[in-house]
Amino acid sequence: MSFINVVRKDKYITKEELRIFLILLNPLAPHVTSEIYERVFGGNLIDDQWPKYDETKLSEDTITIGVQVNGKLRGTIQVATDEKEETTKQKALSEPNVAKFVTGHEVIKTIVIPGKIVNIVIK
Repeated sequence: MSFINVVRKDKYITKEELRIFLILLNPLAPHVTSEIYERVFGGNLIDDQWPKYDETKLSEDTITIGVQVNGKLRGTIQVATDEKEETTKQKALSEPNVAKFVTGHEVIKTIVIPGKIVNIVIK
């Protein structure tokens, strides 16, 4: 659906993009994709090769994690996938909505589960 939304926004699709889209959609809608492929490209979809992928584009450098205060979600922060725990704690405490709940309270413990969540326990 993301691909379709981009095509609708651009109001344009290249033949190569259509070819790859039909190949990828074929396992879910074989009859329709085969018919379109035959009419546009004049061949058999089954004979075409599955597209190659670039593994470097599958990983993300930053992720969004939740920040909880006493077990309740109070905000989210963007962190690098290899960010240190101390930096993640500082970002969590500086997030505006989290700071609102922490200000004036004693922070007993800050639990960081890398890549998942930060939980701040206050008194």
